[in-house]
Amino acid sequence: MGTTSFAMAERIEADRAMPSPFVHLHVHSSYSPMQGVPSLETLCRTARAQGADILALTDTNGLYGAIRFLEVARASGIKPILGTELTYRTHRAVLLAKTPAGYGNLCRILSARHDEPAFDFTATVAQHRGGLIILSDDQAALTEWHRYSRDDLFVELTPGPDMAETLAFSRRSGLPPVATNRAQFVAPSDYQLHRLLRAIAMNTTLSRLPGDACCRPTHWMMPAADLARQFPHVPEALANSRHIAEHCATDWTLNTVSSRRFDTSPRLRPSTASAHRLTKARTSGTEHSPLQSLRASSMNSPSFATRDMRSIF
Repeated sequence: MGTTSFAMAERIEADRAMPSPFVHLHVHSSYSPMQGVPSLETLCRTARAQGADILALTDTNGLYGAIRFLEVARASGIKPILGTELTYRTHRAVLLAKTPAGYGNLCRILSARHDEPAFDFTATVAQHRGGLIILSDDQAALTEWHRYSRDDLFVELTPGPDMAETLAFSRRSGLPPVATNRAQFVAPSDYQLHRLLRAIAMNTTLSRLPGDACCRPTHWMMPAADLARQFPHVPEALANSRHIAEHCATDWTLNTVSSRRFDTSPRLRPSTASAHRLTKARTSGTEHSPLQSLRASSMNSPSFATRDMRSIF
């Protein structure tokens, strides 16, 4: 083999060893009930096959698959980022745990989301955003959060008809953009499974399923090279995904996460039913940490009852 061939081989090996400049920070699994398609094993296997070294799990309004994700990701050689896509009425944002304290705040926000009848999306996130990184294209919420601090606040850019307007907002507001693909499945062919799940959730037929009930067919776990072609005019959005990933905690342990404890101060008033359940558990000596409850629940189907999902937090 000549000198040129050796140099080319060394370059190929070096490219393989280098981490991808893009990291998937908005990813759903089957723990986003009646929405996300892939299992955690499929997600991690796909990420590894694409050369990823870090992956976020951001299921909708919950951390239902978090414990299993930590186990599967590490077994696959993936560093796990814990997060959620918080949605409420017309609002949405991806919240990523930057620190253990941020994970605690993430749980507080989710508790309020599920238990507070008068849940205020923007105010609750603003109150408990310490230790969290926020990605969103919700311009009203971003504007409000920006009033208090621009730290760890990013404008989420996803390829589609709204991206130009969202990018314009990013440049106008001075908030940095970050690329995501809002992955609900790992391959384009899985879109039909996503549609089927949505039809079941809405108790309708595929032929009558509203178009806005589903994500876009392009919302799959696209390889970094393919996604980069969607951002030739804003490469910093791709670089920011790596920057964010490297600033998020990934060395989670069961003890670290389960040691989070949550107060019941006026900042977060639980519902009467929740308070009664908590008091009863404490007096009977059967109280479990949020993570212990989560681990027990994650052993079952991700479609367990909403009431049981709420009790996790």
